Amino acid sequence: MPAKPPEQDVALRGKLRAALAPHLGLAMVFSVAVNTLFLASPLYMMQLYGRVLNSRSLETLASLSVVLVLALAAMGAADAARGRLLARAASRAERRLAQATPEGAGRQTERLRDLGVLRGFLSGTGATTLCDAPFTILFLCLLFLLHPLLGLVATLGAVTILAAVMVGRWMAAARERRIAAGEAELRDLGGMLDADRGDLAAFGARPGLSARLTGGVLALGGLRQSVDEGSASVGAFTRTVRMIAHSAALAAGAVLTLDGQLAPAAMLAAAILAGRALGPMESLLGALRQAAAARAALDRLTVRRPAAAPASPVRREAHGAAVDARRALVVIPGVRRPALRGVSAS
Repeated sequence: MPAKPPEQDVALRGKLRAALAPHLGLAMVFSVAVNTLFLASPLYMMQLYGRVLNSRSLETLASLSVVLVLALAAMGAADAARGRLLARAASRAERRLAQATPEGAGRQTERLRDLGVLRGFLSGTGATTLCDAPFTILFLCLLFLLHPLLGLVATLGAVTILAAVMVGRWMAAARERRIAAGEAELRDLGGMLDADRGDLAAFGARPGLSARLTGGVLALGGLRQSVDEGSASVGAFTRTVRMIAHSAALAAGAVLTLDGQLAPAAMLAAAILAGRALGPMESLLGALRQAAAARAALDRLTVRRPAAAPASPVRREAHGAAVDARRALVVIPGVRRPALRGVSAS
């Protein structure tokens, strides 16, 4: 049975969730606006073919163009507002965690690195992609409304991409955990070597520890390479599937247009909707990797580690043992000449 998180952890996560909820909620509201206003482009295409070309009216074209520009300008403003909200959420999370991280939560360098990972996810493309991904369902439904065949083609492409992304994440998860554990061990080992003032060399332990550090770096390099190669393969596969699904939707629209079941304007609008529906799915793998890294960083920042107990003074008692040195030499490691000669002690 998994251990219950410490109460201080729950309290800190609750405060952080409450602090970020307004920003993230408004970001989702602006995501709705962005994806809704995107529909202005396919609607403009349909009106262009349905009204302007049939009526040959330049006034209608001008009016539709003005409406399109206003809608796209509003979409850009909503997108910018969403980015600003996510950036502010990242700053607020960074401030809260920097001020309220429990005592004993780790070394300062690790905390700074984890704060940077969390901030990079919230203010970067990972959070934006995850905000846009749910609206794939909206665009697929619109394709089904245009014609069931168009919706089926795009849905098959989206499901194939999602399955590839999930398989890629499942295959990489165990390796990424091993990489994280290895990196923590190497950081501890590197910190030990950096803090050494000659004691390790005096005991002859520094060459072995340095070789261990080098071996660990090489081993982690192999793991990272396998993860990166897997991600590259999945990324190439998803891009190929997206292009095939997009072209298939366009081809299906052409067949339906030739059969008289779909207007030419609807065919072009379907191509735009299919591209928008499949776009976030292509970037989903990278966004999920960033989200996993951010979640691990948040866990390290909020999970309280037990603080080391203060060392009690060691009392040494004599048990009849004695050390007697006469005319001894004191030699500093790495220095040929003795520092002291003729030392006597008893």
